[in-house]
Amino acid sequence: MAENASLPAPPVFKGENYNFWSVKLKAFLMAYDMWETVEKGFEPLLQDNPTIAEMKKQKEDSTKNFKVLSFLHSAVDDSIFPRIMGATTTKSAWDALQEEFQGLEKVRAVKLLNLRREFQSLTMNEEEIIKDYVSKLVKVVNEMKIYGENISDQMIVDNVLASIPNKFEPRIAAIEESKDLSKLSINELIGSLQAQEQIFNLKFEKSTEGAFLARNNFKDSSSKGSKFLPRKYSPCGICKKTSHEDKDCWHKGKPQCFKCKRFGHVQKACRFKEQNTSNTSNLAQEKEEEEFLF
Repeated sequence: MAENASLPAPPVFKGENYNFWSVKLKAFLMAYDMWETVEKGFEPLLQDNPTIAEMKKQKEDSTKNFKVLSFLHSAVDDSIFPRIMGATTTKSAWDALQEEFQGLEKVRAVKLLNLRREFQSLTMNEEEIIKDYVSKLVKVVNEMKIYGENISDQMIVDNVLASIPNKFEPRIAAIEESKDLSKLSINELIGSLQAQEQIFNLKFEKSTEGAFLARNNFKDSSSKGSKFLPRKYSPCGICKKTSHEDKDCWHKGKPQCFKCKRFGHVQKACRFKEQNTSNTSNLAQEKEEEEFLF
């Protein structure tokens, strides 16, 4: 008893999740070597003239029965206690709770059938991660075991391999080639699939980052291009250039010289009328500078 002194208090049943509670309490009673009393039950000795050894054994069994029954009393809520307060043996109290909250054999068979269908029809969605899907699968498996179903690791492994998305096919092929599936544990399979999942996530992050950078670079280049590339207009009615409209013309309202064709002065005041053709290059350069200002 000293070895078990650190065990937690028994879980309290409040009318919900009976299957989980019964598993927990069974483990608790087994830790104290008391489950056999629940399983086999206790019957008073009815024979006449029992031997001293039989009387001693009867007393020990009776004490153990009521000791376990007191544990069971403390493990149910006050709202549940009336269901078992008339029971004189631990087995009768346990059976009463099991019959009411877990159901009779026919009801249990129907529940087990539904769980089998759920187990066989479970499939992993593309958006799910391996950890969440396997947790959902294991929950169904545990409920099936509570109702008496014997499910091996091999069955769980086969179900996982058949129900995960096609994106895991390369990893599945590698597992089938390198491992003996009949000896592959569910934990080993999950670890391998999670490694493949991390590779998917890393590739997705890189591709997403690359697409984001490419999109931003395109936007930047587009904005820069729209800033520096000249826009084409119809020829200006004043200077005949295509870099602006008439209303924005630099020479709007200015006189034009008929000699040099420049704006801002008339032929009489043209400083180029006395110059010879050797100055043509200077004139062209000034016109170029003027276009640059535009």
